Amino acid sequence: TKILYVCPIEAVAFQVGSHFSKMGYKIKYLLPNFEYSGYDNTTQIFIGIPSVIEKMIYKIGNNFDFAVFDEIHNLNNKDGEIYENLIKLFDCNLIGISASVNNIEYLKERYDEIYPNKNIKILKYNKRFINHKNYLYKNNKLIDIHPFNSGRPYTPNDIYKLWDYIDNNIDSDILGPDEY
Repeated sequence: TKILYVCPIEAVAFQVGSHFSKMGYKIKYLLPNFEYSGYDNTTQIFIGIPSVIEKMIYKIGNNFDFAVFDEIHNLNNKDGEIYENLIKLFDCNLIGISASVNNIEYLKERYDEIYPNKNIKILKYNKRFINHKNYLYKNNKLIDIHPFNSGRPYTPNDIYKLWDYIDNNIDSDILGPDEY
């Protein structure tokens, strides 16, 4: 599968790319100062910002299995015309992601006009996974407040800290191996 992932800014592209790299995919960044770096037929995911993707399309082609448009609501913002040009350029499965499109049915109608023969679907997911952290500012320092004290959901780091504390501070003689 060959995927194009369109990000609104470089920081998001690096964040997305790091996740795909950790999963073992071969990625190519389409970002300023990266657009000419090498890639070959084994590159699976191209990740970049609209302006550089548009500039490099002659090199990477438009033959993708999927094109993901992160922050699709940017159709109405900076680079909106480039988002639109790219959407019209690709005849592949398109995924538009946004946490802030209120008029999703209108957006679907526009896609239906662009791609009259495609089966366009809307998938709404109204929950959002956000790892909020609570801190206490004391003596010019930020002190992490563990959710055990704050009632907020646990982050993976919080769970690790809790396990590490239990592992290092609870005597295994108190709890049997099956209870520990």
